[in-house]
Parts: sequence; C-alpha cells; structure tokens
Amino acid sequence: MSPRRGFTLLEVMIALGIFAVGATAAFAVLIAAASSERRAAHQIQTALIADGVFSEVQGDLAPGLTLQDLVDAAGDDGGGAQGNTVWVIKDKQHPIYGAYRYDVALTPVPCADPNEAWAWFVEVEVRWSDRGQGRSAKFSSVLLSQLTHLDNPVPSNADPRGAR
Repeated sequence: MSPRRGFTLLEVMIALGIFAVGATAAFAVLIAAASSERRAAHQIQTALIADGVFSEVQGDLAPGLTLQDLVDAAGDDGGGAQGNTVWVIKDKQHPIYGAYRYDVALTPVPCADPNEAWAWFVEVEVRWSDRGQGRSAKFSSVLLSQLTHLDNPVPSNADPRGAR
C-alpha cells in the first residue's frame, strides 16, 4: 500500500483559520483607509471654502467700515451683533459645495481711533454632515481693511541712525 497524499481535515481547518484572520485584517485596513480619505476630502473642501470666504470678506472690507455698517448690511440675513462681534453671514449654503454651510463673524481689532477699525478678526465656521453626524471646522484670520503705512507721513531722507 502506498501512503495517502493530500491534506488532513485538521490542516485544512488551520489554513482556513489563518486565511480568515489575514482577510479580516486586510478588510479593516481598507475600511480605515476609506475613512481617512473621506476625512481628508472634507478637510480640503472646508479649507477651500474658508479661503474663498476670506477672499470675499477681504474684498468687502473698506476703510472707514464700522460695526454699525456691518449690522445694517447684515440685516435679517445675518445673525446680528453680539458684543463687538457681528455675524455677517449665518447658516449660508455654499453655492458650489452644496453639502456645506457656513457662518462668518467679524470683530474689529482695537486701534488708535475707536471709530475706525483698520483690521478685522474674521471667523469662519464651515459645517457638514458625515454619516449622519454633524461635523464642523473653524478657521480664523486677521484681515486689513486699510494699510496703516498709507496714513503715516512719508519718511524724510534723514540718516536712519539719527546722526546729522
């Protein structure tokens, strides 16, 4: 009689067990990678939205702009004033990325003349829903409404060290 060739049932069961553990680990890695990709895509979209909003706000900031001007301009569309902060945009849907909504708040940065802010602290909060969960990202920056060096006198040709 020749010896039997092939695998025993025990060897097949052990091989299938090892394969199942490896397949489960590979599947878990794929799920984690897909989740990371989705999170990165949302981070990129929110940063692009915030950058566009900052550019739009920068274009709207004019020398001599006051908080009352912003409150009047926001009207019923904005969230109104809260202390020195004015919500100029509240819960606006982004025209290109429709799944995202955003708020914009402006706060004047104190300067020498309290009636005229030359810089504004701008806050943008972008919100979206991911798998039924509300998510948000907050961005902030200081934007100038006028360059302060334009209001300073032109320097003379004097020696910068003060020597004459």
